[in-house]
Amino acid sequence: MFPIFLLILRRIFITNENMDDKDLKIEFIALALIEYAVHKNIPIADAYSYLSKYQGISFLDECYNIEHTLSMENIIEDLDSVCENNGGQRYDTVVSRQ
Repeated sequence: MFPIFLLILRRIFITNENMDDKDLKIEFIALALIEYAVHKNIPIADAYSYLSKYQGISFLDECYNIEHTLSMENIIEDLDSVCENNGGQRYDTVVSRQ
């Protein structure tokens, strides 16, 4: 939860008006990574390794303009598809979000 806390603090002190596109993209990728890890019930480091190895991080970077407008559920589904298409296997363990 510590990385989420840092992102929230960053958001409080740096408003959208002060953030350039690169900052917004970095924040989006970080949040997507954290949400992916939580959704799959895996450590953030494992999620990062998996998404990096199977082009998920690159996908988020290249497709930011579309992906950041989608729900987190759609983003996670897209990441699963991209990683699977690049040789990754889907994580079967999914945490129920209530």
